[in-house]
Amino acid sequence: MQEKPPRTHLLSNGNYSVMLTAAGSGYSRWRDLALTRWREDPTCDPFGYYVFLRDAADGRVWSAGYQPVGSEPDSYDAAFFEDRAEFTRRDGPILTSTEILVSPEDDAEVRRVSVTNEGNRTREIELTTYAEMVLAASAADSAHPAFSKLFVLTDFIAESGTLLATRRARDSGEPEVWVALTSALQGEAVGPLQFETDRARFVGRGVELRNAVSIVDARPLSNTVGTVLDPVLALRHRVKIAPGETARIAFWLGAAPSRAEVLALVGKYRHTAAFERVKALARTHAEAQLRALGLEFEEAERFQRLANGVLYADSSLRASRDILEKNRLGQPALWPFGISGDLPIVLVSIDSENDIGIVKQLLRAQEYWQLKQLHVDLVVLNERPPSASEAPGLQEALDAVIGPSRNRQDLPRYGKAFLLRADLMPGPSRDLLLTAARAVLNAGRGALSDQLAPPGETDPAPRRPLRNVDEAKPDAAGSPPTGANTS
Repeated sequence: MQEKPPRTHLLSNGNYSVMLTAAGSGYSRWRDLALTRWREDPTCDPFGYYVFLRDAADGRVWSAGYQPVGSEPDSYDAAFFEDRAEFTRRDGPILTSTEILVSPEDDAEVRRVSVTNEGNRTREIELTTYAEMVLAASAADSAHPAFSKLFVLTDFIAESGTLLATRRARDSGEPEVWVALTSALQGEAVGPLQFETDRARFVGRGVELRNAVSIVDARPLSNTVGTVLDPVLALRHRVKIAPGETARIAFWLGAAPSRAEVLALVGKYRHTAAFERVKALARTHAEAQLRALGLEFEEAERFQRLANGVLYADSSLRASRDILEKNRLGQPALWPFGISGDLPIVLVSIDSENDIGIVKQLLRAQEYWQLKQLHVDLVVLNERPPSASEAPGLQEALDAVIGPSRNRQDLPRYGKAFLLRADLMPGPSRDLLLTAARAVLNAGRGALSDQLAPPGETDPAPRRPLRNVDEAKPDAAGSPPTGANTS
């Protein structure tokens, strides 16, 4: 039985984006740059920007999401909204709640972790962030990760408790990128703030991240910065929490093209009041954005579900196995059709004007994804057999629908819409296109909601405004267990 890929959600202000899985993994990106390291790994789901928690008394360790520690919580819930994501877990008497938002007015994200002590004795809890820094194009980092890591420099600003990272330019034309990680604590701190920028010291030799020695063995962070072989950003707070009390820490990660600008973000967001302000702005911004696109919450939720198959390969959306095995062509064979193959492809085949509604819907999805910084090529494949009386009608109707999207100027268009005729395409080229597509849809099979829902399952409406998915505890692979509510 094929395992389901991790469930995903996208947050963005159009310039800064965050992708999250139900287990708490994912990526942070700014413009065309990957800020944190991520790879598509549907089995382990091991890449992300994480927060570790450790009980100083008994040494118990868990994470704010399910990953990366993977310890079994007493309860776990991941809820995705249009404007934010929330992770809640219970581990014995400790309730951990994490809210993640992207600021609509600045290129920054916040992860506020609230730790509630529901026990009968005072607890001291250590909270430690961990994010592997890239600050480069994701493709370049994937191709040469060891080389890419050599150009990242780190620094620490003691006055504000802020870690900085920048990429050393290799030539005069390379744009600058600066990242800052800072925090705002509501609660009683125990001891000084600690920090780390060297992954080898944080994780340890021959050890997986889930068992990092700086966490499991309670080793103090080294408080060193500079040029390291494998850069990370880690901040550690220890807080004392009395019975019935809650401590909150907002971790802010922001990006800018200069040191002065990123420090200005730090000055703006390192105060405890900043979180509630950004939360209110994010909700208003999300509502306004959907109105501008003419989308209802239900349709946006469907676009998020389809994006899931773009980010993580989903066999239920791919071409059939016989087509995948039959294909013998590579990416260059897409070029004669104007398709580079560098971006993920969503393909819809159509043979009737009656089904043109799903093409319009997918064009809206592509526009929505652009705002989330998910760049996708949409291919519309006209499957109507050649006929002097019928073929031009469908082709012209499709061209009229797709044309305005091609000419849109109000948004940066990194993904394109292509209209192709199957009767003019050699069979091997068609097989390649179907193989390359991350999602293959058939307009004759009904609405997008019907094609995304598994057999026997209908596409649910959001449970309340701006909320669009509620998940049960993931399994070790980062996906919900069989029978979990994944609507």
